[in-house]
Amino acid sequence: RLTSGATVNANPNSKSTDLAFATLFLNRTNRSGILKGGVIGGINQIGSYLMGCRFNNEDLVRKIQRIHLYKDVIKISRLDARDCLRKWAKSLPSRSLINIDPPYFNKGRGLYLNFYTNKDHLLLSRLVRRVEVPWMMTYDDTPEIEELYVGLPTYRKTLKYYAQVKRKASELLILSSNIKHPALL
Repeated sequence: RLTSGATVNANPNSKSTDLAFATLFLNRTNRSGILKGGVIGGINQIGSYLMGCRFNNEDLVRKIQRIHLYKDVIKISRLDARDCLRKWAKSLPSRSLINIDPPYFNKGRGLYLNFYTNKDHLLLSRLVRRVEVPWMMTYDDTPEIEELYVGLPTYRKTLKYYAQVKRKASELLILSSNIKHPALL
């Protein structure tokens, strides 16, 4: 139960509901939503930003309700990206869009409980290039990733990160060649 009065519409004894809430809670209470980042405010909860600073009940309820509106056309998977692509790429309608958000290349090992090796990133790039359904992918901006996706529409976006130390970084948006990307609109 979310404290704004909205109730999660699922069997309260369901393991998937418990897992979904645990994932949401940990995402909102850990630095940048990363489990290895540690709890916002630290174990002792000292500082300007504490554990609940990113847990805005009303906003989260609105987002969950909006997702619920599209529940019949959204598919979510806990599968590895490569397994998911193999499973879905041929069965999705042609008007689908696959969003791929693999673990970061440079800092994946330090950020995630499950991360990709260099070989995993290579295998994903080979598989993604064969997917016929339109897709988009976000990645950290590294020469290695740029090389894996050379020839595909790629855009850079500067972002501000607030995980532990405020800093600017660049991320890549890589698009399948069958998407009308912004430069062509």
